[in-house]
Amino acid sequence: MWTRRFNVQGLWRGLITLGSLALLSCGGAAVISSDHYYRLVTEPDIKVAQSPKLDGILAVRRFATDGPHSGRAIVYSRAEEPMELYSYRYHFWTEPPARLVQGQLVQFLRQAGVARSSYRQDPALRAEFIMAGRLQRFEIVRSPTDPTAVVAMEVSLQKRGDAQPFMVQAYAAEVAVQGGSSVRVGVTALAQALMQVQRALIKDIKGLIRP
Repeated sequence: MWTRRFNVQGLWRGLITLGSLALLSCGGAAVISSDHYYRLVTEPDIKVAQSPKLDGILAVRRFATDGPHSGRAIVYSRAEEPMELYSYRYHFWTEPPARLVQGQLVQFLRQAGVARSSYRQDPALRAEFIMAGRLQRFEIVRSPTDPTAVVAMEVSLQKRGDAQPFMVQAYAAEVAVQGGSSVRVGVTALAQALMQVQRALIKDIKGLIRP
């Protein structure tokens, strides 16, 4: 009976040497990718309502979402594979999309003056009206010819104490990505798509019969 002895230190030295040679064959030191973080910036240019349509405080809840949209990684799909979603490895929102959308909606609602005042929902806030919703799509659609950015959501408005909302509406917008194929220009297109959705929402609220 015999046994084979291994020189562990020699084995590790050999592995380190092979790794060093691999790096040198690739042109030197390995390139380490850095993370990129993006704000969601929209420009509320809505006309102010002559009088508030909602006579009270409006609280905007954080929108529900699921799957990859619940994280901060920027999500994309491929035009040829619309059923699959992917996320960029090194590109992130500063906050999850549902939180970003909530903040942008509050900003738009305040400028539009559709309520006496508009805020993010807070346990200490006693609001007369509640806006809730579900963020269904918030993604860059990659395509070799016609890349786009898509935003889709469902929004409801409800008066405090009522059993059912007095408004439920679905919104969607798709904007062409221009200026290349970088994530940055895709983010710009997403902001533009969200502005279209917000304008449509404000228009619908202004058209409501006073609840």
